[in-house]
Amino acid sequence: MHFDFQVASVMFITHLQEFFFSSKIHLTISHPFLSSEFQEEKQSVTLFLDQLELGQLVLVSYPNHSSSLTYHSPTGLLETTILDAVSFPSLHVNDYLALLQEFASHLLGEKAFYHLLGEE
Repeated sequence: MHFDFQVASVMFITHLQEFFFSSKIHLTISHPFLSSEFQEEKQSVTLFLDQLELGQLVLVSYPNHSSSLTYHSPTGLLETTILDAVSFPSLHVNDYLALLQEFASHLLGEKAFYHLLGEE
C-alpha cells in the first residue's frame, strides 16, 4: 500500500476546516496548500480563524520519507510538529481525532489570546 504524506497533510487541513465549520467558525488558509507544481521541500500556508491571522502550517517533504507537518506561531518562536510521515500511518482513528481536536483547541486558544490583547 502506497502512503502519500502530502495527501494526508491536505486531508488533515480539510478535516480541521470541517471541524471548525461544524462550530460555525471559519478556518481559511492563505492559498492552496499543494499545487501540481509542488516541487519544493518546504511549503507553508498561513491560517486564519474567523479572519484573524494566526500562524503557519509548514509541510516539509524529504525523499527519505522523514516528512512532517508543523505549526509555527505568528511570532515564529514556537514550532510544533502536528504530523510526521513515520508515525502517521500507524495512527489509530481515535488518536487522529484526538490530535485534530487538540490542535483545534490550540488554535482557538491562540485566537482568544489575541482577542484578549485587542489585536483583532
